[in-house]
Amino acid sequence: MIEHNEIEFLHFGIKSIDAQHQKFFGLLSELKIYNSNREDNIAKASILDEFKAYSQYHFELEKRIMTRVEYSEIDKHIAQHEIFIKKIDEFVTAYSYQSAALSEQMLLFLQKWFLVHIQEWDQNYVNFIHQRRESQA
Repeated sequence: MIEHNEIEFLHFGIKSIDAQHQKFFGLLSELKIYNSNREDNIAKASILDEFKAYSQYHFELEKRIMTRVEYSEIDKHIAQHEIFIKKIDEFVTAYSYQSAALSEQMLLFLQKWFLVHIQEWDQNYVNFIHQRRESQA
């Protein structure tokens, strides 16, 4: 799982986004803890529900930011968010069948998706914002 010091390099200097990314990694840590207790599928499903709701909230904020700065790759970025939400729905469905094997797969997917998404997709729009600010200065 991702360690706290590994999260530090994921900060962009946009307080609301940085705080929300921290929240995601906190939820991932909770899932890891509950995943070690294979009997507590209700708690895992609850965290997944929270993860999905928070993701939708976070993705909406990113969409508003990207719209405001007229980010040219907004459609591709939003498509990534939609893929993620669909995958979360698949995990919730699998949990209803208490699939322990999927738990490990889910944790790996969530961790990898967020690292790649933040490092690449989010970094691209943050770079766009910084470049736009510099060109307007």
